[in-house]
Amino acid sequence: DQIKSHGAIGLGFKVKDDNKVEITKVGAAAQASGKLAPGMILMAVNDTSVAGKDKQTIAQLMKSQPNLKIKVKQQQAAPADGKPNIKKQGSSKSDIVTVNIT
Repeated sequence: DQIKSHGAIGLGFKVKDDNKVEITKVGAAAQASGKLAPGMILMAVNDTSVAGKDKQTIAQLMKSQPNLKIKVKQQQAAPADGKPNIKKQGSSKSDIVTVNIT
């Protein structure tokens, strides 16, 4: 998807204790794709992994480019019974969404 942005994309995020980067807010430019939502896990910005990076570094990655390619995946909800779901391990390509913001 291609989204037009006028300045800031309005994507809020936090680095969790497990070093995953969770999207907390989706502003107008980011929301235009209809594919980004709070609770999704930010995986990469412009093909640069955000794993292990601090909030300031990730924010700089987003600000440094006029065109952004953001890769996210839907966070899996915990099963209702509390038992791990051993059928689905890792992430499939269908779980990953890439959104382009220009």
